[in-house]
Amino acid sequence: MISQGTNVTEISASNLWWNGPDWLGISDELWEKVPRNILKEEEIPDQRTIQFALVGVQSNQELVQHYSSWSRLQRATAWLKRLVEYFRKRRVPSEVHLSVRELQAAGVCILKQVQVECFLDELRSLESQRELNLKSKLKSLCLFIKDGLILVGGRLNNSG
Repeated sequence: MISQGTNVTEISASNLWWNGPDWLGISDELWEKVPRNILKEEEIPDQRTIQFALVGVQSNQELVQHYSSWSRLQRATAWLKRLVEYFRKRRVPSEVHLSVRELQAAGVCILKQVQVECFLDELRSLESQRELNLKSKLKSLCLFIKDGLILVGGRLNNSG
């Protein structure tokens, strides 16, 4: 009896559900005999464990273009981050809805991924406190890194 899609009345009246199949109630000596093919040790084929990893790389650009707006991408990322956190800690979040903090963290995560994809050389140079490549399109900007994110110096640097 398949219980999914079956209502409670049918299950409560079902002898099969409560007691199992009839053959479970008889002696195991009366069960149908199933022939066993036992192989000799030399007949057992070699079994080797093979380990491999299949990695699929999807461009962040494709992922970003999948969503129609920044807020949808941000919300999807926040839900995904929450799911990953659940699998890591096996703890159900207390909040049903996404918090502002989760949305902000998702936004930072998206920006970091895009920066890694688009400005990897610049990111590495800034992290190691080296000069940017002369051919970099970001060379003329006053860049700095804060929490792993490339930021641009603002008007305060140009004032005064």
